[in-house]
Amino acid sequence: MSLSQLDKQDDLNFDYLGNFIRSFRSAKGESLQALAQRSGVSKSMIAQIESGKTSPTLAVLTKLAWAMEISLRDLVQPPEDSLNLRSSSPDDDNIVSKKDSVFVCHLLANEHRHFSTEVYRFYFKSPGKTLFSANTSGSLKHVWLEEGTLTVYIADKRIPISPQTLTTFSASVPHRFESATQKLAKGLFFVAY
Repeated sequence: MSLSQLDKQDDLNFDYLGNFIRSFRSAKGESLQALAQRSGVSKSMIAQIESGKTSPTLAVLTKLAWAMEISLRDLVQPPEDSLNLRSSSPDDDNIVSKKDSVFVCHLLANEHRHFSTEVYRFYFKSPGKTLFSANTSGSLKHVWLEEGTLTVYIADKRIPISPQTLTTFSASVPHRFESATQKLAKGLFFVAY
């Protein structure tokens, strides 16, 4: 462990913990009493934690995590560390489609963890079609059509997609998108490997 990590450890506090527990209870419609009964932690102790008047022991945190059916790590990890929050907007720098194509595609996210996921925003500038080569074996494509008309062609299958619909299919075979009417397709697709 480096000195900077030790310094960060000294700065740790649990100010967020009370809000987290209160928000959790609120989302479940649960009272202090109900959480106290399930966890074995007194109602007054939970109230003090929620109001930031006390710092709980490891034993108390363990009981609360168990009663809330979450991991101890998820309970004590500061939100900015656990949310892994990122925002991405389509712009000229993340266009991955051909320059003069009727089909415009932005790569919004490309994650590689236990599996890989790519997130794209797409739209047609005029009626037309685009071809996708096969992705790796076992990959799936999830297409969310926000508006317009879109037909997906996979092998000899023609699959019309309705707006406000999520459609999932194997992306390990070549396929194409077509938007042939004036109601041009616009949406998102996700590829999971």
